[in-house]
Amino acid sequence: MTKVIVVGGVAGGATAASQLRRLNPEIEIVIYERYRDVSYGSCGMPYYIGGEVEKWDSLVNMTPEKFKDKDIFVKTEHEVIAVNSADNTVTVLDKINKQEFTDSYDYLILSPGGSPKKLSSVKGSEQVFSLHKLEDLDYIMSYIEDNKIKEAVLVGSGYIGLEVTENLTDKGIHVTILQHDEQIYKNIEADMNGVLYEAMTEHGVTLKLNTEIDSIEGKKAVLTNGETIDAPLIITGVGITPNTVFLESSNVILNDGLIPIKKRSDKY
Repeated sequence: MTKVIVVGGVAGGATAASQLRRLNPEIEIVIYERYRDVSYGSCGMPYYIGGEVEKWDSLVNMTPEKFKDKDIFVKTEHEVIAVNSADNTVTVLDKINKQEFTDSYDYLILSPGGSPKKLSSVKGSEQVFSLHKLEDLDYIMSYIEDNKIKEAVLVGSGYIGLEVTENLTDKGIHVTILQHDEQIYKNIEADMNGVLYEAMTEHGVTLKLNTEIDSIEGKKAVLTNGETIDAPLIITGVGITPNTVFLESSNVILNDGLIPIKKRSDKY
């Protein structure tokens, strides 16, 4: 029987596996997902913080059990750490049992995604989080509740930073946004920033441009502009790095860490 291994779930890998099953009911399909959850609506996570999304379960699209009903086998907390493309095998780390094993494939689908970039200035601080997966959401919500958070710092003003800011504000938490330069949310033209600035002011958000966190001192953040601000909760949204280190032993030639995608008509 032909076997397909899918590296990574969520929107890319999980969707590919489901579509593949529709096209071919006979092949064996295995998904290896490095984290706890395999398929969820990440766009809704900020809105769960603010309460607009009321039920946590509504964020979950598919579970391993539901995939099994489709004859797709999902192994969460299993990280593919190497690919041997000459032998058509992958090395997998079972993160729960801390054991490695090898699995073979006829076809390999890569959807490893990325990981949030880390800021060295906040490394090791217990109040620092990123919002990348459902586990992060659980940690953030628990931390807010356990510590009765009323003040938060958002580092970065991309869509994650703005959406989390909106929902923390709706939750009654005062937010300070730190942006390293003069333009927030670079997906729009710079002359539109004024509209965003006005909306932030109307909702009591403090915006600090051309500044970053220099260091953390307890529950306070020392900024590069010399200020010290309250920072009992810090959420960073400063981009991602591709999860492709495991491909360095394969014949996949990475482009600045990214997996090159070719059209069917292109020659490999």
